[in-house]
Amino acid sequence: KQNAKNIRDSHGDYFSLAHLASSPERFAASLGMTPEQVTEAIDARKAASNAFHEQLVALTKELETKGLSAQEIGRIKHEMICSHRYENLRNPFVCRKCWTYIPICVCLLVASVDGTARCDEETSQTIEDMVQRKSQLPKGVASVVVWTHHDEWGKTSNTGSLLPLSLQNTFASTTVSELRKQILATSEEEENIDSMEARKRIVLISIEGSWNNARKMVNKLPTRVLRLDLGEEIATNSSIFVHNSELLPPISLSPSLLAPLRRQGKGKVGWASNVSTIEATVIGLLALGLPRAEASRIIALAQSKVDRIRHYTGRIYSRP
Repeated sequence: KQNAKNIRDSHGDYFSLAHLASSPERFAASLGMTPEQVTEAIDARKAASNAFHEQLVALTKELETKGLSAQEIGRIKHEMICSHRYENLRNPFVCRKCWTYIPICVCLLVASVDGTARCDEETSQTIEDMVQRKSQLPKGVASVVVWTHHDEWGKTSNTGSLLPLSLQNTFASTTVSELRKQILATSEEEENIDSMEARKRIVLISIEGSWNNARKMVNKLPTRVLRLDLGEEIATNSSIFVHNSELLPPISLSPSLLAPLRRQGKGKVGWASNVSTIEATVIGLLALGLPRAEASRIIALAQSKVDRIRHYTGRIYSRP
């Protein structure tokens, strides 16, 4: 592929999707592709979706003839849907790492000192810089697993996707079985450590999904898995949510930087204290010993992603 180009105007601001899409050549150039490659990617995505639908229908009929219960059939289909979403994302023109539109990908901002950068600064960063810039987890935390609902996988407004890019020993998973594998893998590594203190480290599970889906996911976890109430920590560390954005802040009581892209459960009890996955996770890690400078850098990275998406999709004004 060619290098993406022509994605910013003379002031350094990102062109909107509407501007880029008004010209097939301009849109393709912003992706580092040719117009023909863009068409091929769109056609391939449609073909994959149609083939998957046909596969689901055929499998359902086959499983019904074998006498499987509706619950068992649902479980098998759910695993397939999760795998399909994992492989194909929601959009062929979204970065597979940060889940931001390719022309405004924020991956290389991970390597910056404060989570922000201008276009000319980004070009000097490398993938190696990204790996080296990942923040170390607090002493008592062995790993972080971002358990993501399949409906959330690949969403551009998602923030949990930035956690594996920003933190060491942090992984994303979609299914319960995958979650279990990653936790077991961490446990096996801990057993090989001689230090008794190291063996007492915890695995932090960060739930990523809509409020309703997140509640259902939490209910699938064993009761022995401790739940963290971050309400007091969020209130105590509210200054970390200061919107360092050039765009107008949302007309909202929610402190979350994600408020301009999502309604954060508006109207429901306690919605004014709702925050995004990355904010909740960082607050939890901050309470466990993550340095405040590192926490602020990760939050700034999420703010950069939100600002880029607002420019790109035209959501640059306040909304209730």
